[in-house]
Amino acid sequence: MLFARFSINLKLLFLTALPLLLLSLLLFRESTNLYSIQKHNYQTTLIIEFVSRLAHIAHQHALERGLTARFLGSNGSKGKNKMLQQRKKSDQSVDALKHFINTHHRDLKNINANVDKLLDLLKLKKLGRAKIDKLISDHDAFGYYSSVNKEVTDTINRLTIFVKYNIPRTIGLLSVFVGKNTLNHNLNSMVEIIRLKEHASQSRGALHGVYEKKTATVELYTNAYTYINNFDTTLELLINNSHFHTKAAIVKLSKMVFFTQVSIIENNFLNQSNQLDNVQGPLAGRWFALGTRRIDVINDIFNEQKSYIANESQRLFAESQRYLILGIIIMIALILALIFLSYSIALNISSRIHNINNMLTYNINHNDLTVKIKEYGDDEIDYIAKGISRYINQVKDVFNRIEEISSERKYLANHDPLTKLANRSLFFSRLIYLAEPLNCYARHHAILYIDLDLFKKINDQYGHAVGDKVLEEFAKTLVRQVRTTDTVSRLGGDEFAIILEDITSENACSISQKLLKVMKTPLLVDNLNISISITIGMTFFPQEIYQNPTELLKQADQALYSAKQSGRQQYRCFDKTLQKVYEENKQFEDDLKDAIKNQEIVPHFQPQYCLQTQTMVGLEALARWKHPEKGFIPPNKFIPIAEKLSLMTLLTESMMTQAVTHLLSFIAIEPKLKIAINISASDCLNPYIAQLTKKLIKENHLKPEQIEFEITESVLIEQPDLSIEMLTELHNLGISIAIDDFGTEYSSLSYLTALPIDVLKIDQSFIQGIGLNPQQEIVIEFIIDLAKRLSLSVLAEGIETQTQADFLIENGCNYVQGYFYSKPCSAKDIIKLLEESRAN
Repeated sequence: MLFARFSINLKLLFLTALPLLLLSLLLFRESTNLYSIQKHNYQTTLIIEFVSRLAHIAHQHALERGLTARFLGSNGSKGKNKMLQQRKKSDQSVDALKHFINTHHRDLKNINANVDKLLDLLKLKKLGRAKIDKLISDHDAFGYYSSVNKEVTDTINRLTIFVKYNIPRTIGLLSVFVGKNTLNHNLNSMVEIIRLKEHASQSRGALHGVYEKKTATVELYTNAYTYINNFDTTLELLINNSHFHTKAAIVKLSKMVFFTQVSIIENNFLNQSNQLDNVQGPLAGRWFALGTRRIDVINDIFNEQKSYIANESQRLFAESQRYLILGIIIMIALILALIFLSYSIALNISSRIHNINNMLTYNINHNDLTVKIKEYGDDEIDYIAKGISRYINQVKDVFNRIEEISSERKYLANHDPLTKLANRSLFFSRLIYLAEPLNCYARHHAILYIDLDLFKKINDQYGHAVGDKVLEEFAKTLVRQVRTTDTVSRLGGDEFAIILEDITSENACSISQKLLKVMKTPLLVDNLNISISITIGMTFFPQEIYQNPTELLKQADQALYSAKQSGRQQYRCFDKTLQKVYEENKQFEDDLKDAIKNQEIVPHFQPQYCLQTQTMVGLEALARWKHPEKGFIPPNKFIPIAEKLSLMTLLTESMMTQAVTHLLSFIAIEPKLKIAINISASDCLNPYIAQLTKKLIKENHLKPEQIEFEITESVLIEQPDLSIEMLTELHNLGISIAIDDFGTEYSSLSYLTALPIDVLKIDQSFIQGIGLNPQQEIVIEFIIDLAKRLSLSVLAEGIETQTQADFLIENGCNYVQGYFYSKPCSAKDIIKLLEESRAN
């Protein structure tokens, strides 16, 4: 990381510059906000002036409306000149607005659209004036001018909405000091004042006409009532507006004498409104004067409100400006303080680190670890200094420990970490030394190659943790049974080797016998008595011809292999004949691997018949291997070797794949046939077999009931729970399960209820006793009766005579197979047999 390469000074400078940059960005942001406030203050000023000009237009048209009504009321005899003069003033107010818009076109471009409709309406006033000049009796001058002023007021209202959404409130640092902008509320109140003034003018004009004429029509009454009601509503709205700056002035206005008199006149009119033919009331002049005075006072309130808004806008800007300047000063002071503090800290840290570096340099150059580093306090630098001091104090101990570790590593490099015995490397080192001709002299030595029989079962049954402890105890036992001059080693896994130095062949054999005897006593591991057995291969050296250590160990391995072939739990000494047997066996194992890989082991099929119908119902697939040199090799020879080499899963997979392929040809002739496949105990523990079965059924579109798996009773010896679990999974698919060689292995019958069994196969050893051994006949009858009671089918194997077949028919056996019906045949012969059976 690049930052890690910087010095402390640069790091502190960077940490100082970072807040400086952040503060600069903050100041830039607030300056931008201040500029925005100034800009919108200026725009607010324009809007206020714009609203004032619109209010002036409304006022001039209100005067024109009144003079026009007076002109029409006198039938053209009075007031014409005043009306014409007022028209000029009205036009001048509109021209002044247009000039204002053109002057400030750029700043008001966003609001021009809001007054277009108003200007279009004002263009039509000439048409209204022409009608008035012609004294058309049905022309409503009062309604015309009222609609014009209403449009003016609505335009002003739209302008305030524009201001509300285009003048943002101050944000950031300034908002803490300035607060929220309340100008929008007061602009809205300006609109209401203009509307109140217009309603006052409307009610004054309407009632003035009524009182002068001394009469009222329904239309005049309705208009007057509407204007009075609008005035009262607007006045009430202003009085209740909490944000209205001139609220007190409006309240005061409502309590003035002249204002009360106007209200009395209005109420008097309303009380007399039901007598429309003859309305009596105060003089029209008095009413008009009171209404005019009310309008003037409202206009003064409007001007006061306008002045307040302008002043408040400027005040907010000035206040924001002051706080921004104050913020800048405070930030600059903080930055200066931060720079000074950072420099002081950096100077202090740098000097102390230099001191530590100087002390360490002195210690290294002078090889003097007694000089201590000076400590100043309890901060981080002192923690480092104290840590370095502790480190220096421990360096000498570390040097001593290094020597100890070196010795330990040397020991570990030559000993097994689990059993602490010599490992393969140390074993060969000592063997090489002893095998050298110069070191042999007249002495003879022996190698014992020891293997634990079926150790895998211990791991599977008890777990690897217990298995490791068994190896430890076994190693201790070996050490106790030999001399201290002998070398006991673990070559790997469950294979051990012992070098017996300077020993005769008789004594070496005696030690081997003693080891075999000792191993008959179970080992106590985790409160478990675990029985183990061993097999030993032995060789002696030096021999007539020099043998290197690898060849010597190979000779012991060949002797061990011969002892295992002879039944385990014994020892065997190497001689030249064993080498040939060993090589032949190794070649046989290699051939078996190739045969399974290349599918040279093929299935032959022995038919199974129903005794009731005497028809073929199934076929048992039997593995057959024809060696290219040795000819036919029986299954009882190559299957144990496959189990020893852990090749059973591959063999089972090959047999299943080939058998299913041939089954497709068989069921094309006889659709109801099923095929029985033998699986070993290890297959029952392998989930892959279940996966392969599902795959073959799916890919070949078979029915699960067309496949049967034959197992022996030995499946329950190793991990019965796992075996039952996998067999149950297969049985749930619809595959039937048969027990082969029933009654010959497992003594307990409890598995009959535990396993998902469909068929019991009576072993041929019982069948051979039919007609010869009554006791075996009783056993057969018992098996058949037991199967019926458990709702299982029975199949008898090895039928060779008619007598045997008749006995089985008589006792209710379901199915049979044997040479009496058919020997195992190739797939080609089975097809011929099926075709002949169908032809008949």
